[in-house]
Amino acid sequence: MKRFLGAVLIACSLGSVACTTTVAVRPPAPGLVYVEGRWVAPPRAGAVWVPAHWERRGFHRAWIRGYWR
Repeated sequence: MKRFLGAVLIACSLGSVACTTTVAVRPPAPGLVYVEGRWVAPPRAGAVWVPAHWERRGFHRAWIRGYWR
């Protein structure tokens, strides 16, 4: 009987413990580009961000930083 009452008490309390979170994020301004964790304006119209990457150079690999093209 004690187990049954304990189970009923736990079952009834589970519904009241649920929580919800709402995150309101406004969209970026038109023309902004997401670059390395932040929104920035391109330096000129039609510019494209090339993200950082590894590139093979001969027998080695080189880290190429991101740049605008």
